[in-house]
Amino acid sequence: MRNTIIFLFLITSIFSCKKEIKPFFDCPDERWPDFGIYSRNDSIIFCDTTRVNIVADGHEKYEILATYKNKIEYLSKRKAGSGTETIYDLKTGKTIRNEFGPYDKSYKNGKLIIEPIRMFFYWDKQYEENNWTQKYYSVFKEEIYVENDSIKITEKEFILKPPLISEKALIRANEYFKETIELKNKKSDEYEKNLWSLQEILLTCALNGDKLSKQRLLNFKNTFPKYDLERLNKSIEILKQFENKAHTHNTV
Repeated sequence: MRNTIIFLFLITSIFSCKKEIKPFFDCPDERWPDFGIYSRNDSIIFCDTTRVNIVADGHEKYEILATYKNKIEYLSKRKAGSGTETIYDLKTGKTIRNEFGPYDKSYKNGKLIIEPIRMFFYWDKQYEENNWTQKYYSVFKEEIYVENDSIKITEKEFILKPPLISEKALIRANEYFKETIELKNKKSDEYEKNLWSLQEILLTCALNGDKLSKQRLLNFKNTFPKYDLERLNKSIEILKQFENKAHTHNTV
């Protein structure tokens, strides 16, 4: 009788464990713009448990460079670029995050980390002929985590580490500014094409502490009236947040 009780207890325990691990909801395919997650103990879990293959770029040859057993392992070891996704709680149906704009996501200590990204100009030193070029940088960080079996998200934290530049980059930025002024005075067709890249280059220089570039950025609309004010204000807001964070760090 005693052995029977122990056996039944073990069977019940195993069944309970399986029941605890298995979600009580259907896991849909992970397809943009939906990204379902749920909480288990103190961790964020993804529905998708299939393996992740990293393949070589290019259409000529399909080559698997690395394989991860599931999405959690993959995001634990590298960041994944993404477009806009609606991140929602599969248990409650509640939307956790639904914001327009590209971001990277990763997974660490049971948390899903979201880093909204933005294109910035940086000074490329790889080649003999140095030049301004572009790539994405993380601007903010949000953490989606579990507390008391409830999924929560932190406020955005400003984390931008601006592209470093050189003295040569500042010289080229100054030349580019003067060239754009000349195009404006000549009423050249190339004038408006230069404005966006010039404004972004000035932002990078201002983020690196160049006072002349900051002054030119703040006065950009006065100098170039045709430029999009909304786009300019977004750049100025990034500069203000960066300076505020630097000031806070210096006063702590």
